[in-house]
Amino acid sequence: MTIHYKFSSISHRIFGVAMPMLAAITLTDCTPKEAHASAAAQPVLVELFTSEGCSSCPPADSVLADLEAKQPMNGATIIPLAFHVDYWNNLGWRDPFSSADWTERQKSYARALRDNSVYTPEMVVDGRDSFVGSREGHAQDVIADAAKRPKASVNLTTHVLQGSRSITAVVGALPSGSGPADLFLALTEPHAQINVTGGENGGRMLDHTAIVRSLRVVGAVAAVGGSFEVPADSAPNEKRRAVIFVQERATRAILGVATISL
Repeated sequence: MTIHYKFSSISHRIFGVAMPMLAAITLTDCTPKEAHASAAAQPVLVELFTSEGCSSCPPADSVLADLEAKQPMNGATIIPLAFHVDYWNNLGWRDPFSSADWTERQKSYARALRDNSVYTPEMVVDGRDSFVGSREGHAQDVIADAAKRPKASVNLTTHVLQGSRSITAVVGALPSGSGPADLFLALTEPHAQINVTGGENGGRMLDHTAIVRSLRVVGAVAAVGGSFEVPADSAPNEKRRAVIFVQERATRAILGVATISL
């Protein structure tokens, strides 16, 4: 079943605590752990709003995993984020990855895209196009179109600064005509399996990919771009990926994105 969740107009919220931009350091002082996507392939951010309480969501979760693993479109590098919303939690199963902040992020897209409701599973590509997340063929078409749009370059390196792990993010000039934008850091858990014992998916073992565990604004991005020092420590023995993206405030369009392992 797909649930549509009505909401009233509410003010825009920033997800997480905004952090001041620290002084930039040169890339020659950093030891890269992972190169960003090839310049020949445009990175595209694919967000899935999902829930373990929704019986329509597992097929969409599989689509997101396939898009990440198979990278099926020439010219596009797919960077996934899975946001587990909380409005299914009172219907027989509480999703352990759910957050009211992720529901609020989905609502911000509904306002920007002039939808009057939110639902699961919903896929949003580059902050511009939304559709039912289990439609894999449609997703590939939208991603291919998104890869043709100009974006700012985002180059990431990791290093240890004063005993703490950090990411240096160097953002190129924003596409012409872009409005004010923010730089976001999402930390994701690459994979998890959950045995669901209640709700619509009761009795099923569900697989998840790119689970968002935290999201915060780390700075404002000027039209000419800039360099940002982003603290990115994760708990010991936890595997995490960082996804850093530039998002236009007014339209919610993604203007640049990259990812790196921690």
